[in-house]
Amino acid sequence: MDRTPELGKLRHLHPLNVKGYCTGYCLCVKNYRHVIHIDCDAFLLARVDGIFERFSDPGTVIGFDDGSDQLLNLEALFNVSKPANFADTDYGFNAGVVFYNNNRAVKQLARDFMFFVESCYHYTHAGYFADQGILRALVAKHSILGNIKYFREDAVNWNPTWNRADNLRLDPESLKWINLANNIQQIVWHGAGGAKLWTGKYESESVNAAWRWVGGGIDDDWLHGFEEG
Repeated sequence: MDRTPELGKLRHLHPLNVKGYCTGYCLCVKNYRHVIHIDCDAFLLARVDGIFERFSDPGTVIGFDDGSDQLLNLEALFNVSKPANFADTDYGFNAGVVFYNNNRAVKQLARDFMFFVESCYHYTHAGYFADQGILRALVAKHSILGNIKYFREDAVNWNPTWNRADNLRLDPESLKWINLANNIQQIVWHGAGGAKLWTGKYESESVNAAWRWVGGGIDDDWLHGFEEG
């Protein structure tokens, strides 16, 4: 997938792989205390300090629910046994927006992420969908071993994939975007699976308005290519 011919450099240039390296660089090299990785089709509508205040212990990973993932090959690929009470939904978080409260164990998780994202076999069989499955399996591994603390939060206002934040309203007094699905402030918008905001093709006008509000624009080169071909 988009391999560079110069294999001495970064072997995978696909965004799903680069995510692992960017996260690892911030955690392991820059040694930032708080790190968030956010997919390129997601954007912030508010500050995120609150999530780190709620989960302040170093060594904490916070993900947001995205259904289930059986992690069928967890034992074979990562040498860890599932506990008796393991459920498919335990580690079914979306790898598009993940929060890390850094420490030594989180650095090891990041190093594992960078390593296994280069394995075609792990990329295919770790869990559901490429880097998602790898990160879910690694978080499961380090959580089961007691290396990290892992929390799986409700996604609607923090990582609202699958059209769960398509109806937004800007409060003119507080300048907060409110998700009309639950009347709670929207923190992150993430449009996995739909037309990207920068194409001008996303169907929700309120989301397009929020995109413009944060300074987002339309990629004219992409739009021209879309009209051409």
